[in-house]
Amino acid sequence: MSGVLGIIYLDGSPVQDNDLLMMAQETPHRGPDGTSFFKHDQIGLGHLRLHTTTEALEEVLPFHATDTNLLMTADVRLDNRTELIDKLDDPLPTDLSDSQLILRAYQKWRADCVQHLLGDFAFAIWDINSQSLFCARDHLGQKPFYYCHIAGKRFAFASAAISVVAPMDIPRNVYLPRVADYLAADLEGVNNTCSFFKDVYRLAPGHTLTLKGTSLSISRYWQPAPITPLYLADNKEYADALEEVLVAAVCARVRSHKPVAAMVSGGVDSSTLAGLAADIESKRGRSPLRTFSGISTDADCVETYYINEMLNHGRFDPICLRPSDVTRYRSALNDASGVEDPFDFTWILPRLIYRSARQHGHVAVIDGIDGDEVASMTSSYPAFLMRQGRFFSSLYETRAIHARWRPGLLQRVKQQLSVFKTVFASDWARTRQRNRQVDERYIEAIEDYFFSREFAETVALRERLMEEYAQTIKVSAQTLEEVQVLRLLAPYATAATERYGRMAASAGVETRHPFGDKRVVEFFLNLPWQQKNFRGWNKVCLRRVLARVAPEQVAWRQEHDQIYWKFRYAWAQDSLGHHRKVMAQHRQRLGNWLDDQRLDAFLSKASDPAESYEMGDLASLLDWLAVHGD
Repeated sequence: MSGVLGIIYLDGSPVQDNDLLMMAQETPHRGPDGTSFFKHDQIGLGHLRLHTTTEALEEVLPFHATDTNLLMTADVRLDNRTELIDKLDDPLPTDLSDSQLILRAYQKWRADCVQHLLGDFAFAIWDINSQSLFCARDHLGQKPFYYCHIAGKRFAFASAAISVVAPMDIPRNVYLPRVADYLAADLEGVNNTCSFFKDVYRLAPGHTLTLKGTSLSISRYWQPAPITPLYLADNKEYADALEEVLVAAVCARVRSHKPVAAMVSGGVDSSTLAGLAADIESKRGRSPLRTFSGISTDADCVETYYINEMLNHGRFDPICLRPSDVTRYRSALNDASGVEDPFDFTWILPRLIYRSARQHGHVAVIDGIDGDEVASMTSSYPAFLMRQGRFFSSLYETRAIHARWRPGLLQRVKQQLSVFKTVFASDWARTRQRNRQVDERYIEAIEDYFFSREFAETVALRERLMEEYAQTIKVSAQTLEEVQVLRLLAPYATAATERYGRMAASAGVETRHPFGDKRVVEFFLNLPWQQKNFRGWNKVCLRRVLARVAPEQVAWRQEHDQIYWKFRYAWAQDSLGHHRKVMAQHRQRLGNWLDDQRLDAFLSKASDPAESYEMGDLASLLDWLAVHGD
């Protein structure tokens, strides 16, 4: 995960060396292999290097194409290099860097170049002749892109929000609604454009940005959509077709000059990708695939059981982390300077995994975090079956879901009533339900999260809850296909991808998400619903592929467990002393947002193990703000 940065003085003032240096110094972890800058009049570009492919070893960025007067910086891994080279007019060397291929594509197709790219990318191209800037972010938002536009004065961009606000003349004002998002616990994905700084925004996935003169325009160039429904003879053919597209996506993501590692959580998504990657590496005559997992010493831990079953299947070189390991990494885990966003601070297990991966010589780690949105459908899909007139299919699926996951007649009856309510409720009833749920969450923020009512009104908390509600309920969808498209476009999906990318970058590692491959996404969109959810099973077709590379009990597991919380709890306890010091130093800032009396009552019993968990959340926010905030 390398990084990009740049600044343009729109009033024509020359860029100073210190501008670019200050931006780069905010995220040195993004450039373990070096940092470089290029200035030309009022524009300056920068690149923080993390070599993750063979082609990147010789890559020179920022780049000035003197023949066309184009300047470029990029964070990119292309997956269709051969096809792109064939499309371009001139004969090109096969070892040309990915950024150079994008620049050639821009020279030929201009803004339409993004229609010909496949992979993970965020790039910026400045045209000296037309005095215009063109930026783009990949289809699913695997690479980050933040920007700040102060009309008539300056435009800055970077791979991290904290870099965008680094220059002295760009305001470093904390965006208070984002503070509320953090404190309310469930609002990280309220939208896919805001950041923790008032005037800094994220370019949404599948979008381009063009700046010329005083005009800034943002355009969507892609969104997921079913194209051609896939009709095959039987389940085996569907599994064969899925395996083929997944293998292509995984092959693209094991492309590196160093061995790539993989996360294994014991779930269907990560196990499938690890199994396929292990097979690919084995066929290429390489060492067993290095895997990283979080396990527990508790005898009844379901997740640990399935992780061991998967890893014992062979072809892996496993490294397992335990909650007790947080003590060994305490200093790094509590270092706010290396955390790009407060939401990342308390995600202890992935932060441990990425740091361990870097220590073992890996620069890229495969994971399956986006499998739920891509490979399955919402659990409420029986309601949409009924809405489409598939009455008996809906009843059958409702019964199968509860027989498999939540047995009991009463539970099944309640779910069936919920299906009828979803389908036949009037607009008035839906509006009433929405308002009631938003009211409940608003009251929860006031009572359980100690929000002061003044702060809740200042940040328009109720409106943000309403916005988040609209993102998650999907009440506008009429078909199963629409439901899945809305799930893929949901800001929560982007937020998860971005969070993992930031955590990996802080350790000098690049995340790679095969389920975020455009080909994989479009394949699942075209699958019949019976190949995604059927007879109470979710991810049916994916499970059939997993059964080819893993034990049957892993492929068809039913039990669920979350080991992540064990690591977070261990960290909260291990770092209690540190969190107390942070709270003592910066407690007054919370007084602007939270109710003083209830906060004091909470802090007085924060030595309680359960309370230390929440205090870790509060202390992490204050720690981050003390380092990066205004």
